[in-house]
Amino acid sequence: MNKIAIIVAASAALGVAALTQPASAQTSPQNWYADLGYTHFDTNRGSLGGVTGRLGYQFNPYVGAEGEVSGGVSDDTFGKLRHAWGVYGVATAPLTSNIAVFGRLGYQQMDIQGRHGATNQNTDGLGYGAGVQWRAGNGLGLRGEYTRLSNSDADTWSLAGVIGF
Repeated sequence: MNKIAIIVAASAALGVAALTQPASAQTSPQNWYADLGYTHFDTNRGSLGGVTGRLGYQFNPYVGAEGEVSGGVSDDTFGKLRHAWGVYGVATAPLTSNIAVFGRLGYQQMDIQGRHGATNQNTDGLGYGAGVQWRAGNGLGLRGEYTRLSNSDADTWSLAGVIGF
């Protein structure tokens, strides 16, 4: 799937989500959230690590969108993560007032610097995954997730602290 098709599909999905949001969601507190954490990238260049930041918006309790960026902090014999970034649509299923599960689908780009004779790898494409988020109160919480980066043939696991505002 090429970049333009992915971006058009994601934009269309986010546009529909924005149009279907209830009026109360526009003024309710903590629709915005940010998180900061560690992401483990399991790639064909080895096990790499990055610090990941996300900024997201919940249109309603079930639909949201988020963007993320990661910078490499841990490398392996054949590669080092330079950076990765992505944009995702997020579908959320609240289980309790404090716990929710979510799935996400979007576009992801990853840039790995080759080491010890390995070539650089710059890939982009479909990213999809799922996770769980716990809100402790006062807008604070924790988030854990798994995301598959299809064109990069990479799996990621992430754990982050979350703040809602």
